Amino acid sequence: MQNVIDTLGYDLKLDSEFEIRNFEGFLPCVLNGYPDIGFEFYCENAETVIKDDPSFKDLMNAKDTCISLTWGGSFKDYAAVLIICCALAKSADAVISYEGEAPETLDNLLDAVDDAIHRAEKVEEENSKKQQVLANVKAGHESVEKILQEKLSALAGAEITHVNLFGNLMLRFSNEQHLIAKAYKLIIPGQTIDVASYAKIRSKQIDILTQYSEAEINVELEAELEQLNNQLDQAMEDDESNNEKIKSEIESWPEKVTVKQASLLENNVLKIVLSELDKTYFELHTFDSMLSDITLGFERLQFKITPDDVKLI
Repeated sequence: MQNVIDTLGYDLKLDSEFEIRNFEGFLPCVLNGYPDIGFEFYCENAETVIKDDPSFKDLMNAKDTCISLTWGGSFKDYAAVLIICCALAKSADAVISYEGEAPETLDNLLDAVDDAIHRAEKVEEENSKKQQVLANVKAGHESVEKILQEKLSALAGAEITHVNLFGNLMLRFSNEQHLIAKAYKLIIPGQTIDVASYAKIRSKQIDILTQYSEAEINVELEAELEQLNNQLDQAMEDDESNNEKIKSEIESWPEKVTVKQASLLENNVLKIVLSELDKTYFELHTFDSMLSDITLGFERLQFKITPDDVKLI
């Protein structure tokens, strides 16, 4: 197996004791000098596999040997598995299938290896950048707020590639940045569509409950808490209704919408101004860190924005 991998030109090193028919379990390996990579490797009788999953019956005969490869969430692990598949396809004419799907050709597998390795290298590069940023912040060379402003500036000109309005507002951008917020507004000419009512009320409740002990809550505070509680159902309905209005508004947008400007305002409100739509922008609000914080992701960096703080997470 190692000789075939070397012939294919990949720098994947397996355990020197590895033998296909005598090995079961986790197989550690080294890919392009990176250790701590591996996958689960099992040999099974094809007849048993077909009984467990009939979708494989058209891919093998009952007397064939089936090799099962299972990997985790790492692109490096995935690339290692693909390289093994390429080696098996080249040396033994193995039929390669993902969960019973149509067999993959060797050329497709080789392309998939290159893509997985590229993605793994990109993740490694981003992780390295993240560690350097964290080290600079820890050493006091840079502030989190300054880094955030730089990342927000980088949003200018980026296209909004995806908008999700299920539970939270999620915006994805063409520069691989994303924003997630629970309380937000869409401001269009002559109208503000507010999806922040529930968060506002819950924030007021939490402010009272955190500022006062149970013994300090008097009749007036109890009445205020009760009044706020009675407003929650209506606030939730208002938010759901306004969320539908925002969905309808977005459906009327042109195919391409880009960011004109992104900035952090007072009280850590995030403003996203859109280029192709006149006087149209999002406001992402934070009322309480337990309820409506904003998450901004750029490369491997994650910023958590609360009413009075910005943190790297």
